[in-house]
Amino acid sequence: MSTLPQPKPHLLSLPNEILAKICFEVATLRSYKYWDPFNPHHISRLRLTCRHLHVPATRELARNFLTIPTVMYARSSLEHLVELCKHPLFGPHVVGVNFHTCRLSASTFDEIISCLHDSAHRGDLEDVKRRRKDLNNYLELYEQERGLDQSDEAEKLLARALSLLHSYGIAPSISLPGISIKSSKDQRLGDSIRPWGYPKAVDRFLCTNGHWRVVMGAGQLSRSLMILLKSAVTSGVEISSLDLQMTDSWVEEAVPTEPDLQIVCKALTALKTLRADLSNPFLLESLINILQATIPHAGTLERVYLHGYDLRDDQSHFSLDDTSRLDLARMGSILQSCQSGALVQIKLECLDVRETDLLKLLEAHKHTLRALSLIKIVLDGCWTRFLFWIRENLSLEKLALLRLQYIYKPNLGEDTEILHTGWWLGGGFSAEGVSDTRSELYDILKLMERKRSGEEVSALEWEEYEIDYDEYCEIRAWFDE
Repeated sequence: MSTLPQPKPHLLSLPNEILAKICFEVATLRSYKYWDPFNPHHISRLRLTCRHLHVPATRELARNFLTIPTVMYARSSLEHLVELCKHPLFGPHVVGVNFHTCRLSASTFDEIISCLHDSAHRGDLEDVKRRRKDLNNYLELYEQERGLDQSDEAEKLLARALSLLHSYGIAPSISLPGISIKSSKDQRLGDSIRPWGYPKAVDRFLCTNGHWRVVMGAGQLSRSLMILLKSAVTSGVEISSLDLQMTDSWVEEAVPTEPDLQIVCKALTALKTLRADLSNPFLLESLINILQATIPHAGTLERVYLHGYDLRDDQSHFSLDDTSRLDLARMGSILQSCQSGALVQIKLECLDVRETDLLKLLEAHKHTLRALSLIKIVLDGCWTRFLFWIRENLSLEKLALLRLQYIYKPNLGEDTEILHTGWWLGGGFSAEGVSDTRSELYDILKLMERKRSGEEVSALEWEEYEIDYDEYCEIRAWFDE
């Protein structure tokens, strides 16, 4: 038996597989704070402890916190994205990009000037110096934004980042968030909706206390989307998923020019999933022009999710003016843009649509379509006729119908333009499997026919289609699985 002293075991003597598992546990360590369950700072610090742990810890940092970075329209933010994609360990784990559309708010300038005026009026020299610093910070950021507007630098930086992802064989997902941005003071490194590059600059403003929603205003969705699409064309990358969320801007965007649309028309040829928010009428026309130019070329599109904004009461009426007619026509033009031969799933929510437009869409894809969800849809047509067509012509494996309404014209005279919306199905149901889907459609159509003919329908029969809020949310989530 050897009497030589045995080396004391230590952490780094463990097999690499065990060290990788330790790094995974550190990266996914939950915080006691309910609003911040995962904290990247633990794994970020671990990767800096020694060379032996650097690689496995860096991989876990990338896998858990850096897969879909969020950037915005700022040079520093876009440069940060390029550096991330260039990194040999971080870059291969980036699978998507969130490109925030918000821009420097003009109201911030007004707020700074107001504070400066008050300070000068009070004769507070120290406060005047602080407000002057705010003004200089604002002008610096303003010059950066305008510099990007007047050049193609933003497109070049994005193209560089996307080309790096393309070199890794990645077909990234692209998202344009339209949500408000809150304070960055207490935000963790890996927050997926926290744009990079601007937090330190914005936090320098004294009069805003670091609140993003004050400094950053609503941006331009179509302009940001065009920049991204042009960058994708330049880089040669294939975009797999596109998620468009509208801002609450009340300023109409300029419609892209025909030459620009010709440049980007084939930017989405490899698109698999499209999610589009159609809730803001001020931004709709320019967005529709882009979708009409690009979506027909998306020959491999498999999933389409379109949703609007639910403003209608349970039993309301509205005037079918030119705007209402235009909205129905716009919706029809978007639906007809989907010409993929691989479409398997459609989800429409909170939209007004024409029966003829829906039928054309479903007829074109009846051999591939396997899942359909219609939620809070107001139909300009007949639900009974439409659902009977579905039962006879489609082989759906998943179907969800919730809170369906229809448009009708009350008997108020031949020339009246006042239309009403009424409930066709106040509750809803979901079905899975081809036979169950057809059976459910048969039952609801039979029930509605009995109601139409004046036959009494018991409360027990209607109860089957009543749903509470939890069931409503469950059906919506089930369809997105």
